[in-house]
Amino acid sequence: MDARKHLIIIKGKDQTDSVASFQFHGGKCEVIYTSAPNKTYDFQSSNVEILPLKKKIDPAQVIVNVNGQTISGIDEILDFGGYYRIIESKTVHDFKFCSCGSCAVDGGHDYLRRCGNLGDWEELSEVEEVEDNSALT
Repeated sequence: MDARKHLIIIKGKDQTDSVASFQFHGGKCEVIYTSAPNKTYDFQSSNVEILPLKKKIDPAQVIVNVNGQTISGIDEILDFGGYYRIIESKTVHDFKFCSCGSCAVDGGHDYLRRCGNLGDWEELSEVEEVEDNSALT
């Protein structure tokens, strides 16, 4: 399932990354999860929402705050109409590829790593220099 094209909400929770496939019929939705590819789970259609991508938001044009903390190093913001998916590298060795497939971001808040041809991406992260580096000693 392409998490950049659809958002899958099952019983009020984002299950997009866990769903391998789905099919609606007869008031039900059959879901196959990536963790159990040989088993089908049935849900009432009213418990399953498939939201298409409405638009991509340029992360350079907005400031994203989560729980009072500004998030930087955002690769993509996807708007599914009331739900947003923020694509960022959160931890070390957590590569996230752009929808074009030709570049990736890694490092989270520990370091910055960008992969791909220099002409294929633009660096939008903000870096703040810290005067007191005593934590590094």
